Amino acid sequence: MRDVREDEDVAKAVDAAFLRWPRTEEAWEAVTWALARDPYSAGPAISESGLVRTFVFEGARSFGMPTVRAIYVIEPALVIVKAAIFEDSVHMYAGRA
Repeated sequence: MRDVREDEDVAKAVDAAFLRWPRTEEAWEAVTWALARDPYSAGPAISESGLVRTFVFEGARSFGMPTVRAIYVIEPALVIVKAAIFEDSVHMYAGRA
């Protein structure tokens, strides 16, 4: 398990998202949990070294949870979230049919 930290711009994006979507906290907790637990398999690499990656958490409109897109860097004992974009989900409901 690694520690997850956010750049200042990410913290601002999270704060702004709290004002727009009622379930932002759960969405952001899901993102940080996934990155802390296993950052290498959370999302695909976007750099040749494999240490810069992207992760997408799909939200659901039915209960006000945003989709979150994050870019993060993996360090030996730390994951740093460099960018986060919160947006309305394209999915009406969460779960599987």
